[in-house]
Amino acid sequence: MLRSQRLASRIQRDARILAGALIACHADIGRADTYSVGAGTGCTHASVSAAIVAAEGHPGDDTIRLTRSLGYSQQALVVSTAQNLEITGGFASCTQASGDGIATTLDGAGGASEPVLRLTANGNARLTLRHLTIRGGDEDGEGEGGGILFRGSGALDIADSTLTANLAGYGGGLYAEGTGPDASLVLGANVLVTSNIARYSGGGVYIENIAMVMTDAESTLAFNRALGSDGQGGFGGGLMILCGSRPAWASIGSGGPGGIGAIYSNEAVYGGGVAIVVADGSDEDAALFMASAESQFPTSIRGNFASSAGGGIYARPDRDTFANGVSGATAYLWNASIVDNAAPDGAAVYLDQQDAFLASPTAGGFWFNVDTPPGTAVPCSPDAPCGAIVGNDASDGTQLTGGATIRLRSGAHLHLNGYWNDAYGPSTRGIVLRGNRGGRLIYANADAIVDLSNLLVVDNVASAELLRFAGESFARTAIDGTTIANNAIGAGHVIAKSMPTTLRNSIVWQPGKTTLQDNGGPLDVETVVASEVASLHAGPEAVVAEPRFIDPARGDLGLRAASPAVDAAVDRDANDADALARPREVDLPIVENSRGSRDIGALERQLLDPLVLNGDLDADANLWTQSVPGLGNWDGSQNAAGTTGSGSLKLEQAGTPNLQRVYGMSQCIHLPGPGIYALNGWGRAGSGGVGNRDYVYLHWELRRFGGEACNQGPADATGDHFLSNSSNWQHPANPSLIAIPAADWTYTSSIVVTHVVNEFGTTSPSNTIGWADGITLTVSEDDMLFRTGFDP
Repeated sequence: MLRSQRLASRIQRDARILAGALIACHADIGRADTYSVGAGTGCTHASVSAAIVAAEGHPGDDTIRLTRSLGYSQQALVVSTAQNLEITGGFASCTQASGDGIATTLDGAGGASEPVLRLTANGNARLTLRHLTIRGGDEDGEGEGGGILFRGSGALDIADSTLTANLAGYGGGLYAEGTGPDASLVLGANVLVTSNIARYSGGGVYIENIAMVMTDAESTLAFNRALGSDGQGGFGGGLMILCGSRPAWASIGSGGPGGIGAIYSNEAVYGGGVAIVVADGSDEDAALFMASAESQFPTSIRGNFASSAGGGIYARPDRDTFANGVSGATAYLWNASIVDNAAPDGAAVYLDQQDAFLASPTAGGFWFNVDTPPGTAVPCSPDAPCGAIVGNDASDGTQLTGGATIRLRSGAHLHLNGYWNDAYGPSTRGIVLRGNRGGRLIYANADAIVDLSNLLVVDNVASAELLRFAGESFARTAIDGTTIANNAIGAGHVIAKSMPTTLRNSIVWQPGKTTLQDNGGPLDVETVVASEVASLHAGPEAVVAEPRFIDPARGDLGLRAASPAVDAAVDRDANDADALARPREVDLPIVENSRGSRDIGALERQLLDPLVLNGDLDADANLWTQSVPGLGNWDGSQNAAGTTGSGSLKLEQAGTPNLQRVYGMSQCIHLPGPGIYALNGWGRAGSGGVGNRDYVYLHWELRRFGGEACNQGPADATGDHFLSNSSNWQHPANPSLIAIPAADWTYTSSIVVTHVVNEFGTTSPSNTIGWADGITLTVSEDDMLFRTGFDP
């Protein structure tokens, strides 16, 4: 069993234990005493510390209510118990029967250099904090826990509370250390850990040897800092995860307040958002589990900065030199995003290595959408990528560097959407890597393992090559079902590799760039469409053919029906899904299956239609071009098809001689196969009298060998499809039929459709005007067409 599988199994076990603890934690506390702290009628104690002493003296579960009838300054409170205790604010006075949700503030400023709350949960004790603001803690030196220091074998459960403006050596907001196998920290709903500082590590939260959960709504770790001092620390601006004698892991699913992110705008030296570290000599694992628990606000690591490495995530494991054992530091993500982070290297993710005497180095791991997500995870949004690495900058804070968005040191594992040979089952999700900037998007060192599947890699900026895999001995890279396009690349090549590499069922479309710089190691290429293929040495397995993306200028890299990547790859697994979680191996009618029904690249075309793109003109005339400069535009005031209130094509020209044709906007449509094509649409003329209205047409031109622009050579056939000469919108009952038999169809066969208005009237000066909307071109097979032997 792989280490990741062992860790996942243990996490699932611990999650079940923790789930049971949470149920108990939120259950009504029977036989509990309640103590009210404040001034006035009904108050049992005048100080928090006195109430804590009283609760400890009571042999049962207890609740301490902190009313706002008192101010709580210079607080340095200590709780050490083996009992269940809840400390809650949210009460204006001691006579208030139920809470009002307004937090009570515990302020440590001006008091002892101690945490505001020093909590110890012995045995199975459960400590619960509700409706509190904890601020001003100032644990000195290398001390732990500015706002809260928690230790024990029990549980700490916090909800509806804020930890802010606290300071400590480690764990500026909160430090939690487990001393038993069932120790847990729960940050429930509406927990804000903000603007705390650690002199060394764990600006917001520092966990050690404990399980942490933050999956409820409206919770975040934000604006915290881990400074580092004299070359020590500086790990985990938002969250530090450290394992030593026991495993440590955090499960995060909150989307944050208003969707800002669970880990937002924190700073550190290493791991601006999260640092995952294994202590020297540890035999245990440290892990981050992130899976969106809210459909409305997917979880994210957003806007964090690391001054050295790992803007979003930093992971560093340990290796025992003599036992040759490896302890893992791993991040597992499902349906999550890493967005707008920055660091000089590893802007999104930095997987560091740990060197060892007499042993090969090992490094951290990053798994995204691989294996089964946690039970708290919500399904991915339909027709959208199930995760994103977007807008991260390899930057020192002022300017871009030569670092990478994702950086792997020797021995690191990177698995985006899959594991080679589907060891964890078929790939059913996708990730978009878009708008990242730096030296490289991914840079892997020696002995790294890289699996990239179902990825949309678009609109990134790399001053060197986009992907660099500099491997040795046990290294390997596999790229499968991925689309790489529209990236700005400084080097002359897209990919550089010196490790065993597989490139399969993928599109690499970067015109003007060599696809691969091969510096050594085996290369396996299967079914690739690329802008340059000589460097792949793959013969017929790699072809140069325009992919015919739907709208690359606007980021839509879906395939048009006549793309050479449609129905072009060998069928593998009917349970696969594409990058938008749509079915793979969709066999389109009339499209020839060159090898099978699977499409090449990240996106599987689901239907043959529409062949005309933006035929309803809902928002603009995108994907339509003017046949004559200046003639034809989009009109938002007229609409016949599509969403109510959308627009149409408008063609207007003054002074046109009578009976002369005016050509407006057109579209080039490549034909996916032989068949009978039916052209139709809506049209209307101006508002003149019956004998003074213009005629609106769709003009078409068919070319067997039209080239990519559909204009190569003279048309093989042309025609006009009359739409209307009425001032009302009209849709012809019968379309125009355009036939192309199998013997005539080629890969570049095309039809150009143009909006045309014919001037007809006696008014002088003339004003030619007409509109078109809802333009469609559909196709059907006809048995007579295929008697030549063509088999669709």
